[in-house]
Amino acid sequence: MCMKMFKTRYLALKVECDGEFDRSSFQKNLIETYLRLYGEYGLSKANLKFLRLGDDGLAILSVNHRSLPHLRTALMLIRELDGVRTLVHVLGVSGTIKRLKAKFLSTDVGKS
Repeated sequence: MCMKMFKTRYLALKVECDGEFDRSSFQKNLIETYLRLYGEYGLSKANLKFLRLGDDGLAILSVNHRSLPHLRTALMLIRELDGVRTLVHVLGVSGTIKRLKAKFLSTDVGKS
């Protein structure tokens, strides 16, 4: 029996809210949006995981590489969390967590 292996992609996100950032609300809203768009089968194929979800609004998500465009679409559709206006920015995508942190989440990003 042949088993297919899928590549994983890691996304660095920055969630900006007018009010206080609620991690559980963001997680619930993203999963509901993804389910509405692609159904349970699509969500299970995506293998979506929340690796880091900080109070500062920074997040690291992992997803199957074939479902990356679907996740970006679901993130784009999030406009509010619990009645608070919200923007989700994808800082970057990488194939490894180490490279993702080095490129997009280091403290000296943007310094020459």
